[in-house]
Amino acid sequence: MIGWTGSVELLGGVSTTDPETASQNRAPSDDELASSGSARLVARAGQTAYECARCVETRRTCPSCVQCRRYLWLLVNQHGETIERAARIMGLSLDRAHALVEEANHRRERGSLKCDSIPVALTRAVVEQALARDPNLTIADMARWLDMTQADFERAFIGKNGTGRTKSRVNVSNASRLMIALGRAPNELPGC
Repeated sequence: MIGWTGSVELLGGVSTTDPETASQNRAPSDDELASSGSARLVARAGQTAYECARCVETRRTCPSCVQCRRYLWLLVNQHGETIERAARIMGLSLDRAHALVEEANHRRERGSLKCDSIPVALTRAVVEQALARDPNLTIADMARWLDMTQADFERAFIGKNGTGRTKSRVNVSNASRLMIALGRAPNELPGC
């Protein structure tokens, strides 16, 4: 332990002059983190972000921090709270709150860039073009090429549904299968 200077700043920004309380509330070292399951927030060497002991131990974000990150993001972006006020509401340090909000924004941005599905309108247009090109071709033929029933084909690639909500997106791998079955390259369909 570093020599006693008379006052110690605790994790929440509160300071104390009592050496007993200060030693109990100081941030644990990396060695202490490895042996304990404490959820106390600690600063990692070389990083400004803070992680809980469980996150450090498992080397991934723990469920508790995931929920905290989500709720903090909602407070700031949907309820209009400032980061400082949201940090106070949740009992977090300002650095931790900034790190969590930044991480949530980054995850949402990354999620919006992921292209794992495309609109059904694109596959519907491809099916309509194929039917227009070949008058003998039927939807049942295309479904058979993909080892599907006609109803499943229509639901998956045209968006038709007998009851309930119509499908609005198609998985990229299924759209690629459709293009290959039609004798076309999958990259001819935007998003595949």
